[in-house]
Amino acid sequence: MQGIWKVWMTVWCAIAIILGLELAGAALPSTDFGARVYVALISGFVWEGGLFDAPGMRFAVGVMGAILLGWGVTMLVLVRTPGLPGALWRGVTAAMVLWFAVDSALSMVTGYPINAAINAVFLATYLVPLVASGALRSGSGPLTRALG
Repeated sequence: MQGIWKVWMTVWCAIAIILGLELAGAALPSTDFGARVYVALISGFVWEGGLFDAPGMRFAVGVMGAILLGWGVTMLVLVRTPGLPGALWRGVTAAMVLWFAVDSALSMVTGYPINAAINAVFLATYLVPLVASGALRSGSGPLTRALG
């Protein structure tokens, strides 16, 4: 991946990393403001003051942030690695589509349709550069030959 699509995906990864850090902050009362703002956003700007009072909630949202942070960094490594095989990108894309389907379905049935809409934007902004750059097709660089 190169050019504008590499820049696009680098920004996409940065957004995932920042959101991951924001959600991970929910684990501690002194750093949960960003996560509270995000939850207010996805709930239609309902400020749920006692939302993180339950230790299990802090744990769940904090771990969710850590997972998103890890995905963002993993994707950044992939974006910055030249010559990756299309099969690798297709596998990652299948995982993204699976995440989208499960997360969005759960968002809808639990009353957070705004989160499902945010998921759709997140997936679309991932797919546009992957399709446009040709990264989903087989690569031809040395790494592709070594892995293939």
